[in-house]
Amino acid sequence: MSRASRARREWARRMVAGLQPPSYGSREWLELPEGDRRKVAGVVVAAECWASETDELPARLRSELNAQRAADAALDAEDDEARWQQAVNIAQAAASLPDLRSYAARREAELAWAKTPRPNDYPGRGDAA
Repeated sequence: MSRASRARREWARRMVAGLQPPSYGSREWLELPEGDRRKVAGVVVAAECWASETDELPARLRSELNAQRAADAALDAEDDEARWQQAVNIAQAAASLPDLRSYAARREAELAWAKTPRPNDYPGRGDAA
């Protein structure tokens, strides 16, 4: 906290010391006469709330951003694990598929078998007309 912020807070404490000011803008605050120390103290409390929020904003935002980064990193790690598991599953599934060359060789053998004559096949016409 800066020196100016500490000085401002100390001044505000002195201004409201011993008073119980109503909330700034409330009906009770509006009914107080002008110049009443409680009315001024209500304004000081509201101003100090605003100023404190501004003082603490950079640190709070930094903390929120760091928390979000940590959450994002955890999600990224989960995504990485899920992607890795998916790759393992795909590799295992691919390992169980028939090899393309063995399929091609099997198909070639089937075609060769289909071309060979079998008993009782119709020999076709013998003349080359």
